[in-house]
Amino acid sequence: MIGASWTLSSAVLGDTRQVNVWTPAAQARDGRRYTVLYVLDGALDQDFQHVAGLAQLGDLSWTFEPVIVVGVQTRNRRAELTPPASDARYVSAFPEAGGAAAFRRFLETEVIPFVEARYPASGRRALAGESLAGLFVVDNLRIPTLRATLRRVRSAPGRSITSSNANPGRPSMRLKQMIRALLIGASLAGCEMQPGAGPSSKTTVDAPAGTRTVRSADGTEIAFAVAGAGQTALVFIHGWSCDSGYWDAQVPAFSNQYTTVAVDLAGHGRSGAERRRWSMAAYGQDVAAVVRSLPHRRIILIGHSMGGYAALGAARLLPERVIGVVGVDSLQDLDGQATDEAGAEMLLAGLRRQPMETTRGFVLETFFTERSDPALARRIADDMATAPPSVSVPSMEALMRYDPKPTASALRMPVVAIIGEMMPVDETAAKRLVPGFRARKISRAGHFVQIEEPDTFNAELRSELARIEAGRTSAGQTAAARQGSTFHPSPVTSPSPSMATP
Repeated sequence: MIGASWTLSSAVLGDTRQVNVWTPAAQARDGRRYTVLYVLDGALDQDFQHVAGLAQLGDLSWTFEPVIVVGVQTRNRRAELTPPASDARYVSAFPEAGGAAAFRRFLETEVIPFVEARYPASGRRALAGESLAGLFVVDNLRIPTLRATLRRVRSAPGRSITSSNANPGRPSMRLKQMIRALLIGASLAGCEMQPGAGPSSKTTVDAPAGTRTVRSADGTEIAFAVAGAGQTALVFIHGWSCDSGYWDAQVPAFSNQYTTVAVDLAGHGRSGAERRRWSMAAYGQDVAAVVRSLPHRRIILIGHSMGGYAALGAARLLPERVIGVVGVDSLQDLDGQATDEAGAEMLLAGLRRQPMETTRGFVLETFFTERSDPALARRIADDMATAPPSVSVPSMEALMRYDPKPTASALRMPVVAIIGEMMPVDETAAKRLVPGFRARKISRAGHFVQIEEPDTFNAELRSELARIEAGRTSAGQTAAARQGSTFHPSPVTSPSPSMATP
């Protein structure tokens, strides 16, 4: 471990919290007093160790001004870092929110006095937060103990920092450089990814260029982003409680050859959530609505986890345009034999009772291997836990009830599964439903194959896309020869695999 760890009993929170402190190597002998950087989400299994490690590296290399780093543990980020909601929709969707004032008092009256009574603090303070904690920082610029000369310093995307100088005037340039270096480095070490980089905050942000909307069959507005100008369109579909940002390592990699389309299913990302009935069929209709709005005649659907089943539904609705389906850690149990009904009911019961805590635990315990990056796993779990329960719970219920066999057996096109190392696949059973089913396994990856091993996954996906298109071309040439001249595109079966997990 880097630094020292304290357990602080908080009268304000009625709870104990971990407070971790790292000090510069010279502080024990040079008699100096230092700026203190307070890092939210700062437990040992949160952000403290990599921020303190970067501060240590900067101190050793004289890259920037040395600071004392204090990591402050959070337990329920949505409750502790958010003000009370005023919109009735959010009051009902996030009943635990609204504890920011208490957490601010905890910092102001307990953490800061505790630290500064024990360590050589200069009175210059900075408060750092990532994602939701960054919003807490911005919302609390008025904290009395940080007031002296409060200024927000721009740092890595999704992160905010407020600096306080005991003497009037602007924060020093070296302090700004230190803050930027620490937070940009922390971002590279495993930041919570914004849309386009994997897990993202559910807070609405400005839509990227190329974003469009279309109405699904039930009228729900579906958002999607288009890039590239290839003749074949790749439609990327995210999984349960995720969003289109989980494909950010794929969209730029494929948009130079294909048209890429990243969809936010209803209730996710930027799409509407007014739906009354949540089902896999409705999600398939979301994808079909997006496909119908495209001019392309060749579509390949690529769905992660629950998105793989949405892709199946859309492919069945549009057999004349969809030429292949790729499941990403999905579709490996097309015959439903691996379903654990008792486990599913336990999960649903937990989601109904404590959606945030149950989601976080489920994701951490189920979706990652022992070799997975723990910081990435935690950030994905935290991100998915912020999904609105009004969407996540009925969607999981629908997924548990869904029988893919009728839809899969009706497809006459390649179905490929690119999966991680955790879940087994019965290709023999799958091929009874889809004769051309083919599965490809990527070692070292858990459920989020496209994020954990993006280079390997992209290479595998590129190979499978080429096979799907080659099979389509070959089938078209055969059909044209039989008809004498003109080729009219129609779905065909060609070798290909598929698999995934909820």
